[in-house]
Amino acid sequence: MKVRFEGPVTVTKSDYDGENEVLITSPEQLKTLDGKTHDSELADYLFDGASNENLKELSISGGILGLTFKDNALYLYADYFLEKKPNEEQIQTLLKDLYGQLTDGAGPIFAGDCEDELGLYPITEYAEVMPILDENT
Repeated sequence: MKVRFEGPVTVTKSDYDGENEVLITSPEQLKTLDGKTHDSELADYLFDGASNENLKELSISGGILGLTFKDNALYLYADYFLEKKPNEEQIQTLLKDLYGQLTDGAGPIFAGDCEDELGLYPITEYAEVMPILDENT
């Protein structure tokens, strides 16, 4: 099964010296980030010093971090694949770990890659993602 955490993300653009940030709301500009993904899997880091023992029985893989454009907005997502259906406590543990990655792990690295490539910075640190369970995947 798949668990996707997804929520809208704010995008900014800075001038050359990083002094002036502009909020990007243009659908045309936001669409340029559609389909962009991070090249690592967050599930690889689930048990690195974190107290996520309640997740071990789920055999989690993935944790693909990416961006998708829909409803005239840009959304950040992370897709995890599990062998068992998680309970609410496990979903909250996975969400807490994801927020850690978004604030000081893969999130800022991914945002920096987007900025280097396209000049646009998705602010992953403040994304409010919600879980979506797909038992058919």
